[in-house]
Amino acid sequence: MLTIVQTCTLIGIDGVVIRVEVNLSNGLPGFSIVGLADPSIKEAKERVRVCIQNSGFSFPVKKIVVNLAPASIKKSGTHFDFSIAVGILIASEQIEKTTPRSEAFLAECSLNGDIRGVIGCLPMVLALKSAGVKRIFLSEENWIECLMVKEIELIPVKDLTDFVACYHNKKETEPRSALDKVDQIHYSVLGDFSDIQGQSEAVRAMQIAAAGRHNALMIGGPGVGKTMIAKRMPTIMPLLTEEEQIATMKIHSVAGMPLETIIQGLPPVRMPHHTITKAALVGGGNRVLPGEISLAHHGILFLDELPEFDRHTLELLREPIEEHRIRIARSAHSIEFPSDFILIAAMNPCPCGNYGSKYHPCTCSRRERKRYLDHISGPLRDRLDLFIEMEEPLYTYEPSQKTVTSQELRASVLLARQHQTERYQHEMFHSNAELAGGELSKYCQLSRDSKRLLQQANRKLRISLRSIVRIQRIARTIADLDQEDQIKEAHLLEAIHYKQNSSRYWGDGE
Repeated sequence: MLTIVQTCTLIGIDGVVIRVEVNLSNGLPGFSIVGLADPSIKEAKERVRVCIQNSGFSFPVKKIVVNLAPASIKKSGTHFDFSIAVGILIASEQIEKTTPRSEAFLAECSLNGDIRGVIGCLPMVLALKSAGVKRIFLSEENWIECLMVKEIELIPVKDLTDFVACYHNKKETEPRSALDKVDQIHYSVLGDFSDIQGQSEAVRAMQIAAAGRHNALMIGGPGVGKTMIAKRMPTIMPLLTEEEQIATMKIHSVAGMPLETIIQGLPPVRMPHHTITKAALVGGGNRVLPGEISLAHHGILFLDELPEFDRHTLELLREPIEEHRIRIARSAHSIEFPSDFILIAAMNPCPCGNYGSKYHPCTCSRRERKRYLDHISGPLRDRLDLFIEMEEPLYTYEPSQKTVTSQELRASVLLARQHQTERYQHEMFHSNAELAGGELSKYCQLSRDSKRLLQQANRKLRISLRSIVRIQRIARTIADLDQEDQIKEAHLLEAIHYKQNSSRYWGDGE
């Protein structure tokens, strides 16, 4: 007897619907799986056999052939177990087939009959829904992450016996609705910007970066607060929209990462160590998985001790920063991962960290400093919008400057983002950092004096044309933060200041 059930497989972070064709026939007993299946699926034969037997069902003593169609797609993963087990039970007439092509099965089978969760469940549920599937049986472990998907019935089961009861409607299931949004986010574990003392310029720069999605580099000695500031960035960022949540959760689901903070709406923050490999940063490996730049999608990628990273590894960031995606090419196919992130980096001014310090002498030679700084190439620096020079603050019992809280910063960031959303509602982009050069004349209109200021910056400060474009984007964000429709000279001067800070280290200022 032949029966067909549906499941899914992953190619990158996208699901592809797979038909599981199970045929039972007379002849020499055997169990074979065909259809370009990898070893993880071949091992399903023993898991499924013991799972069925330990759940109180009989395993048919027949010739069993399972075909995973289409056979031209390479398949991997343990989530095929459940569909194979269900196909065998239906084909052996131990359970009755219900509505064909309207249901699917995603889970791993354990030897004691339990139904276990699998990685990448969310993108597979989305693909099955697009294919017209009406209900999906899955593990209780994967149910929470898939609740973001609307207009589809998700039925969590704990074991094979529980599944059969639900399948035959002998067990009532609770109504499943879309995941409720969290009314209040508790930021206390992340800290607050009011904890930052004596770094008002750096705090202002992070506010600009969050408002316009600009990339930033903090330069300062050890202990000035670079990492402390970066860790507090989520407290001033807008919560993820539902569309952004699903896109981000898909990536984290495929990578097998926790989803709790994303479910709350918090943007992801990734902080890889400088010993990271190329594949771990941009994606790849034997089984192609998303890297840190994709895990930071719609969030922040923080690279501490930037010059300590391998130079060739850093150069891989150039295309994703511009294109907001990364393409991993293999001989048989290529996989594309999204990577729209804000790059926040930090570094010491020299190997010893004391160059330019008022309180500690620098022990590095000019050549050592140059070698250290040359780890960051000119093209990569051009893709950084804000350069912030941070000095070592002096400790005081009573701070001389009033600190600003994350709540205050976030309020102005949200207003600036709202202005951008309204301004670009008919465009393919949503933030100032994405403004193309051809759109500057439309959205960054400058007075004659402002244009003259940019011309002087280009000639006297030797700022490249690419940097001039980025300066206009930054000035547009500063104007949004100031609730100004027109970019003023003060906005341009502040933007030039943040861009020109790098000249002391990479220009003639040394």
